[in-house]
Amino acid sequence: DMPASVKEFEATGKPSVEGAIWRRCLENLEAGFQKYDLAPVFGSVAEFCRHTDEIHADAQAEMLQALRTNPFNSGYAVSCFHDLGIWYCGITNIFRDPKPVSRRLAKVNAPLFPFIEAEPAPARTDEQVKVRCILVNEDVLKGPATLTLTITGPGREEVFSETRRLTLDPGKGYAVPAFEKSVKLGGASGHYVTHGV
Repeated sequence: DMPASVKEFEATGKPSVEGAIWRRCLENLEAGFQKYDLAPVFGSVAEFCRHTDEIHADAQAEMLQALRTNPFNSGYAVSCFHDLGIWYCGITNIFRDPKPVSRRLAKVNAPLFPFIEAEPAPARTDEQVKVRCILVNEDVLKGPATLTLTITGPGREEVFSETRRLTLDPGKGYAVPAFEKSVKLGGASGHYVTHGV
């Protein structure tokens, strides 16, 4: 959703102070993109902005995941956050596309989600990688449950899959260490993705 100042600009043609600042920032971004000839690298200003939006979304989500998966943390607050914070001006395509950060934070803030990490990250395909899963479960599931962890390789081929049975009791803690195993990925270099359901 566009913020009130952008809606006001669309309705009246007169930007608020904040809207005028964003408009200047976007103009500066487009001028800098041309000056430094970034088209061969990013394609367009819109592509550059989508790329930086994804980086911000990932970083915000990782900070929130760290809070939610810490079993010693009893709560958290996100202060002064919104998609179009002034600190993003100059690298955020404010007036054009929806921002991915809200989608990512909503996913990480779901009452039930598996948080999966690899150590080391990035990992080498010819060495052991420790894969961990912490299940965040805020009164969603109680009793027996099944967790399936799957790793797919660069060509989306399955390189690892394992299923574990769990007994969940949200009253004893909302962040449950659910899976830990050392695996050797093997295969080609590239992007390996871990899925947990």
